[in-house]
Amino acid sequence: MTQAQISCFLAVANCLSFSKAAQELYISQPAVSKQVSLMEQEFGVPLFDRTRKTIQLTEAGRLFYELFSEFNANFKATLEKVQSLNLTRRGEVHIGCTINWDISNLYNPIHAFFSQKYPQLKLFWDGYSFDDLIPALKSGKVDVVFSLDIFLQDYPELVTRSLTRIKSILLYSAQHPIAVPGAPTLLDFKDDTFLMPYAKTDKTLRESVVSQCTDAGFSPKMINSPDYSSMLLQIQSGSGVMITDEWMMSKNNSLFGHLDMDYEHTVSLAYLQNGENISKNLFVSELLFYYRQIFQQGNTAAK
Repeated sequence: MTQAQISCFLAVANCLSFSKAAQELYISQPAVSKQVSLMEQEFGVPLFDRTRKTIQLTEAGRLFYELFSEFNANFKATLEKVQSLNLTRRGEVHIGCTINWDISNLYNPIHAFFSQKYPQLKLFWDGYSFDDLIPALKSGKVDVVFSLDIFLQDYPELVTRSLTRIKSILLYSAQHPIAVPGAPTLLDFKDDTFLMPYAKTDKTLRESVVSQCTDAGFSPKMINSPDYSSMLLQIQSGSGVMITDEWMMSKNNSLFGHLDMDYEHTVSLAYLQNGENISKNLFVSELLFYYRQIFQQGNTAAK
């Protein structure tokens, strides 16, 4: 039995009309009839006497009407108490993510959701380099981090939860010869050097780059750069290109061009499993609830 069935049953019982109940609920009459019929099938008894010109509750229907009316009243009162509790819930959560991201993709929808539901819960956003992000989490400087899933796989001590998927892009210099004709493909960059962001590049990231290039029909020439800033300088000077993700700030910089790829990355939430920070636990549970709602609505990213 569902809340929709209960709502339809109560509306029909109050209106003593399926058509009026449908108007009250802003749904079709067949939809109301179907929900009531499902309840009757589940209970094994008729809830309405339909043999007269006007419908009436059966004896069983009256008993269920009393039960569900009381249930709805209690549910409404409990919901009001919960909402009141949300408005007074205080605390703070420190959130870490890479300084190279345009965090409006995360900040805007998350801030709107929490400011409305938990206005007293303060969210602080801190930016870190790729190398410093996980150490900041493990040292307690931040409570949770957002990162690409490929950068979290070597940390079994972390709890990770997938949130959404974002596109991969190829970043190259706006002065690159291939940028002039327009509409390039990955294969057009087969002779370029593909830059990797660390001295000890993550194995999964390297495999991802190799896989995308192999699918395009070539094997990439790859070298490591000491850090992200060095990579951007090398790309500007025409010394290489980089496969990254579409949330990178550099995508919107006029010094660079970018190629949208078919490959996708998973954005995940990561945190340490402990119960010390109640606000962190609340943030995690509510954020996962928020993203479940996004997916149920048919969206794959909060943008």
